[in-house]
Amino acid sequence: MNVRRCFVKFLSMLLMITGLSSVLFFDLPVKATGTDVILVVGNAQGARGDRVFIELYLAENPGITIFQPQISFDNTKLELKSVTNGNGILNQPTHNLTAMTIANTAGAYNFLWYDALAFENNVSVGLIATLEFEIKDYTLPSGADIITLGVVIAGCLNNNLTTAPHQIQSGGGIITVLGNTLLGDINNDNETNDFDLTLLEKHLLKIELIENDARKAADMNNDKNIDILDILLLKEYILLTTAV
Repeated sequence: MNVRRCFVKFLSMLLMITGLSSVLFFDLPVKATGTDVILVVGNAQGARGDRVFIELYLAENPGITIFQPQISFDNTKLELKSVTNGNGILNQPTHNLTAMTIANTAGAYNFLWYDALAFENNVSVGLIATLEFEIKDYTLPSGADIITLGVVIAGCLNNNLTTAPHQIQSGGGIITVLGNTLLGDINNDNETNDFDLTLLEKHLLKIELIENDARKAADMNNDKNIDILDILLLKEYILLTTAV
């Protein structure tokens, strides 16, 4: 058993004894077993106004000195609020406010990890970065929406400055935006009251039609129709929820 492995085993036992086993050994470099660099992009879900987190992992890393993934996003639906480094590989980039501003204008964020003076390839795997997005208050096309991030690897080189084989694991980079509709809250003010009842009456009289998310709130019995029955149910609901 080599010295490093003995040290890790000893430190693990020490942490368990002292009750500090929650410290993650995920930050220690781990050698990969595959032949390709594999980037894994996490998924997230939330409602409009929520902040969600997308994590980037290296699942396999046979050896690199330069790694440059790019993440593109729909800046009409998402705002990038922050980027933080994970346990990292190579030299960590700086993620400042200027970088966020540029990313939100362009709808894309570029990473660049590098170690130009490396004599050996870096073979670390694990969490490399977390992107924090805020879901904007936009009109959902239906009861929910799927936002797919664009993910490419623009550069992936080893210490010979030749391209290292790489791939992106499929099924990642998906943000599911859930409808956050409160029953009967047609005007989306987080309350169900007489204002909503007025909107429902106007809809049935064809004075002011209810559209998009508001239709789900107005459909009190969830029969996919908005009719007089929904008015009766909404009146009853308001009476029940406002009764002292």
